[in-house]
Amino acid sequence: MTTDTLGQVNLLECPFKESVMNSVQQDRYLSVLKIMEAEFECAGICSDTNFFLFSDVRNGPPKKKCRTQLIESVNKNATFFASWLMVIGIIGLAGFVLSFTICLM
Repeated sequence: MTTDTLGQVNLLECPFKESVMNSVQQDRYLSVLKIMEAEFECAGICSDTNFFLFSDVRNGPPKKKCRTQLIESVNKNATFFASWLMVIGIIGLAGFVLSFTICLM
């Protein structure tokens, strides 16, 4: 990937991006990777990389790894979301039980 002002500055501008990701992978993962890179200012999930894929590569190498940032985010927010899912599950179960009692009346 060219990093000067005359070339492409991210993967989406690269004419050879199909050699990096096929169309199925682009449809499935491209939006998620773009959001993660923008949110966490990181790059690379499975392997370390020295370049951003969707941000301007002239900003220098990424200082963080997306894998590490994703794990930290999940660990930080897991209890909150798990609690709400338990509450919603209990409400759903109560509604399910009450629907049978109404049907049997």
